[in-house]
Amino acid sequence: MNVNEYIESGVVEMYVAGLLGPEERKEFEQRLLMYPELSRELNMVQSSLSNFAQAHSVNPAPALRQRVADKFNTGDSGTTDKHNRTGEKADHSLTYKYMIAASLAALVISTFASWFFYTRWEEAENRYTSILGDKNQLEQNYNLIKFDHQRILSDLLIMRDLNTTVYPLRHHEAGMTYKVRVYWNKDSGETYVDVIMLPDLHNEEQYQLWAISGDEYIDAGVMNLSADYGLTRMKDISSAGAWAITVESKGGSKTPNLNKVVMRSN
Repeated sequence: MNVNEYIESGVVEMYVAGLLGPEERKEFEQRLLMYPELSRELNMVQSSLSNFAQAHSVNPAPALRQRVADKFNTGDSGTTDKHNRTGEKADHSLTYKYMIAASLAALVISTFASWFFYTRWEEAENRYTSILGDKNQLEQNYNLIKFDHQRILSDLLIMRDLNTTVYPLRHHEAGMTYKVRVYWNKDSGETYVDVIMLPDLHNEEQYQLWAISGDEYIDAGVMNLSADYGLTRMKDISSAGAWAITVESKGGSKTPNLNKVVMRSN
């Protein structure tokens, strides 16, 4: 048996309010001996119900209390009359007792019902808040995955285009592990750079990509290394036989600093 589901069914509150049938009550009391968490829940419900009843108890108005007391305490000086009215007073006394007992029972049941439904409402509200938070988190995760999927698909289409030529760039020193690839579509002129490994520069410096056509260096744009988004779109280049990367002042240069060429294609 799942004890948590059994507790959440409301059986503990119904036991406290005396709303269980004989068989259900017997079964509940047997399970009390088997499951300590059920006994703890019972103690908690009884304590909570008692605190709730005390906090919301209302004393009867003084006038009403006096009238009820007078009904019980009214005496009669005539012995004969007192004897004749003994049966009637007994009937009235029994009637009042039943009325008081019924009122107390109604108070207990209404108090229990108020407490029970309030706690269930509070639990439902907490569950809704939790589910809403989970839903928002799932939406954020989905949007991130969707963005990554679209980016990867776009990069793949560029790489697989038959008109796209791949240019691996290498450092002039063999021991350097810099890795950059340039993807250039000779028909459309679209140029993309894939930075795999490049060291960070000082804040006042920036890498710049150049297309080499004959002896001419054509500016293909500065490179942003702050985020890894796969292929990065550069300036369109109409003609290129090779590619190079230089270190320039931040913002780029119109002409390359050939003393700071860090990578070049074959």
